[in-house]
Amino acid sequence: MKNHHVKIAVLVLFSAFFMISSAFAQEVTVTGKVVDNDTKEPLPGVSIVVDGTTKGTITNFDGEYSIDVNTGVILVYSYIGYSNLEKEVTSGGTMDVELSMSTESLDEVVIVGYGSVKKKDATGAVSSVKTEDFNRGVSSSPSDLIQGKVSGVMITNSSGDPGANTSIRIRGNSSVRSGNDPLIVVDGVPLSGGNTTASADLGMGNSDARNPLNFINPNDIASMDILKDASATAIYGSRGANGVIIITTKKGAGANSVEFNSSFSVSKVANLIDVYSADEFGAMAPNQDHGGDVNALDQIFRTAFTQNHNVAFTGGNEDLKYRLSLSAQDQEGVVKNSGLEKYTANLNASQEFFDNKLKIDINMITSHVEDQYAPITNDAGFEGSLLSNALAWNPTDDLYKSDGSYNQLYLDLVNPLAMLDMVNDNAKTLRVLTNVSASYKILPELTYKLNLGLDNTNSSRSTAVLASLFRAGISERGRASVNDLKSNSKLMEHTLDYNKVFSEIFRFTGMLGYSYQETKRSGKSISGQDFTYDEIDYIYQLQAMSQETRSVSSFYDPVNELQSFFGRVNFSLYDKFLVTATMRADGSSKFGENQKYGYFPSAALAYRISEEEFIPESFDDLKFRLGWGQTGNQEFPAGASQAQYEITRDGIVRSQFDNPDLRWETSTTFNLGVDFTMFDSRLSGTIEYFNKRTEDLLFYTTAAFPAPSSGRVWTNLDAEVLNTGVEIALSGRIVETKDFSFDLSANISFLTNELQNFNRIVETGGLHGQGMSGVTSQRFVEGQPLNVFYLLKFQGLDADGISIYDEDKQYVGDPNPNQIMGVSASLRYKSWDMIANFNGAFGHQVYNNTATSILVASNPTKGRNTSPLYVIEGESADNAISASTRYLEDGDFIRLNNLTIGYTFEDAPWVFKNARLSLTGQNLLLFTDYTGFDPEVNVNKAIDGVPSFGIDYVPYPNSRTFSFGLNVSF
Repeated sequence: MKNHHVKIAVLVLFSAFFMISSAFAQEVTVTGKVVDNDTKEPLPGVSIVVDGTTKGTITNFDGEYSIDVNTGVILVYSYIGYSNLEKEVTSGGTMDVELSMSTESLDEVVIVGYGSVKKKDATGAVSSVKTEDFNRGVSSSPSDLIQGKVSGVMITNSSGDPGANTSIRIRGNSSVRSGNDPLIVVDGVPLSGGNTTASADLGMGNSDARNPLNFINPNDIASMDILKDASATAIYGSRGANGVIIITTKKGAGANSVEFNSSFSVSKVANLIDVYSADEFGAMAPNQDHGGDVNALDQIFRTAFTQNHNVAFTGGNEDLKYRLSLSAQDQEGVVKNSGLEKYTANLNASQEFFDNKLKIDINMITSHVEDQYAPITNDAGFEGSLLSNALAWNPTDDLYKSDGSYNQLYLDLVNPLAMLDMVNDNAKTLRVLTNVSASYKILPELTYKLNLGLDNTNSSRSTAVLASLFRAGISERGRASVNDLKSNSKLMEHTLDYNKVFSEIFRFTGMLGYSYQETKRSGKSISGQDFTYDEIDYIYQLQAMSQETRSVSSFYDPVNELQSFFGRVNFSLYDKFLVTATMRADGSSKFGENQKYGYFPSAALAYRISEEEFIPESFDDLKFRLGWGQTGNQEFPAGASQAQYEITRDGIVRSQFDNPDLRWETSTTFNLGVDFTMFDSRLSGTIEYFNKRTEDLLFYTTAAFPAPSSGRVWTNLDAEVLNTGVEIALSGRIVETKDFSFDLSANISFLTNELQNFNRIVETGGLHGQGMSGVTSQRFVEGQPLNVFYLLKFQGLDADGISIYDEDKQYVGDPNPNQIMGVSASLRYKSWDMIANFNGAFGHQVYNNTATSILVASNPTKGRNTSPLYVIEGESADNAISASTRYLEDGDFIRLNNLTIGYTFEDAPWVFKNARLSLTGQNLLLFTDYTGFDPEVNVNKAIDGVPSFGIDYVPYPNSRTFSFGLNVSF
């Protein structure tokens, strides 16, 4: 991975320039008195802290205080049972303050579709994670920030490769063929989904897709709000069935400031698979002992370094507020020749006109990501990819010959160092997301808003495999390709919001909206073999390839259009009876001609029983919620309902038949929840029960007679997926004093999943490697969980060392966890603080395809290494390889996801308002019985687009990372 140190240095110097050029703040003395807003009685023991530091004081018995601070700082006044108050110090003197009785948690605002609501008034299942609660450390995607933070939400990385894709499941899987990922909304713009980085075929399998959220700088995110039940997600209609995650980036403020943070990280492979050493191997297979002593795994891994630098400029005045941030990230992967570089710019600006009647908001995110891939693929055959060859490399074979050239002995086992040297795979992706909105107060209660969004992505990926690599299909031929992907989306929305307080008894809010979104996607590629000149990059020789060895392809997806009408009403009676009702009508070009519009209603009721006099005073808030709603899933390809054709050398060929009755999947959700806050907000929690039934399942199948046997068509099945579960989340401020505090939060979810009324059997979970061609491991079948494992049951070895199996395959487990959990603890003592986050999953299985086909007992007799983990005493070298429960392992785990220790300077040096140092460790501890690299894995083993889940096949391993960070502002 090239390190563009010059670019990084420019950013650091650019930031340092602003630090040095800032004027020195003046230290002044501020005195005052803090009283209750209603009674005007003094409040003793109020905490007054300089924002971003631990420097502060408390009020005396008469509510009085005195503190020496610099001008320009923000003082934060906090007191149990009262709302926090912030005031900027502009000069010395008296600053009297009045605090209002309230509770922080109840005043907290959560973002919902097309608006926001106070937590105490929320009627749906909505969870909000703020900046201060995010996971710390190196992060290339926003999804890393909330792993383990929200009940009912499971986040699984496909691999440890920097920037690798992530699967996000909210309340489990619901679909057998269409997407299961939630809708992502960034600053009001729904993302179209799908890959945004061009793919490539190296001739040795396909690599993992990149995370489409990598374009967002995690440091720019203010909050992530997760909408889980239909009463919350129905406002997004045909895209809300898998839940919604709303990402809100940081906004500007009136006070001018500059924030700079920088981190330097070091990473190593967290867990390795133990293979035999040279001595052990030689003792097992003396005929294959070639006298060397190497560990090929050690040769392909490295200590990886990461730099991450961010600078943000915030300022404005009473009418204008802005925030401009710039970032640069250079992340090396723990596998050599892998990593990513990312450069982002984020602008948020807001201008008010005509006495705040008109407001213009501009949000723009621009990112440039450069990915470098190691030759690790998810579906390599017998010859494998980089990791499988390193695992199986004979430890008595030297990697180099005496003349310094690579030792390339076999066509079925490739020298891993030669692969690293002779494979070049890089991608560049430019993405710009822009959102411009204008809101105008027609009346004090009525506001009109116009929202325009543009999302453009251009990605190019080039690969080259040298002809000198000794591998079947590559040797003496070489291989190269260039792949381009382009996507763009346009959004236009109009909304009317009405908010009226008719009396202390009755409040009403209403919203009407119209939305139109258009998405286009296209791509092209050229690849070739049989190159003449190794001295010239193969990419620049593609034009010279013969027609027989060159392949050219392109695609242009049908335009995807979505037109929507939606509305929502909220009633509040006596501030304790709450009603929310929504309706959305979606018209989509994806739907069939006879099903152009879908209708998605929802309703929710809430009763704040804590407002009743008979509820003990220890309850600050106690609320019961009941919700019902319908949402859709239209995550299937554009043009799925239409006849489609391919242009080939033989002319135009029909590739898909039309289905005028094709419609979305429909999920109907019933949700029952209890929210409570107690002891002046010291303890809060939520308990949820949900029942989600998904019908009209989308499927891609062979067209019915009289269509040609090769014809395919999208259709809806008369089948259902049932997901039910209970979610529990608790959060408590266990101890809170001036010098010491301890907070603890935990969540756990109990989930079940079943496919019902499914009148067919669909195979998926394709296995790869030695002896695994055409073998599947999972099924979609009636009465079982999605992706149930269907395998031979292993009963041990017979007297000859040959495996014994039950006669027929059986349903033997599934990859869907029955429980997922997360725990966060925060400890503060004076200027020191510590934050720890755990996550875990239980009650599921992982299939170890690595052990099945890469590390088998017969390897040593063939000159290939294996692992003592997967060899049974007395096993014969002639024992045939079979996919069975022998390699199906419990996937239970608990992980110390990250641990941060920080120190905040009470008196920041130089011109700084505050300064903080931190040390973060990621993936520090893993408690599991799983024998592979990591139980938290999801290598893509789909067959014909039918998704798999929970299969491990020599993935890019996860790393253990330590990061040193500096945060300052001035």
